[in-house]
Amino acid sequence: MRKIRGKTALITGAASGIGRAIALRLADEGATLFLVDIDEKGLADTASAAKQHGVEVVTRRCCNVAEPREVSAAVSEAISRWDGVDIL
Repeated sequence: MRKIRGKTALITGAASGIGRAIALRLADEGATLFLVDIDEKGLADTASAAKQHGVEVVTRRCCNVAEPREVSAAVSEAISRWDGVDIL
């Protein structure tokens, strides 16, 4: 198994379903998270749950993944914040 602790991850659809499950699992493994979704309340709930694992969590309301411009903006923000992303 690969080491996750200390890695950075950008997760789309993080407010619910598979995106939320991935975010919480990565938080449990110690990853720094950049979470995006269009559902602000669900995104805030996921961020709150992830922070309970003691990891850094940044959120951004956005990212209709059908819109390349929105995806590019989210990825660019994450990359500039941490000088790269390890997990997408």
